[in-house]
Amino acid sequence: MVELTLARRFPIYRPGDSNAKPTGGTRQISYKLVPGEASWQLKPVRVDTY
Repeated sequence: MVELTLARRFPIYRPGDSNAKPTGGTRQISYKLVPGEASWQLKPVRVDTY
């Protein structure tokens, strides 16, 4: 949780990177809970690349 949103961070792999050495930085996707038709849904609200 980051400031009332659920956030997911993961490494960015470029062509030629090995599984142990990503060189593309990090991407973070932030999600917010929104009411859906029958239940709550996670909606992506922001994508950042570091």
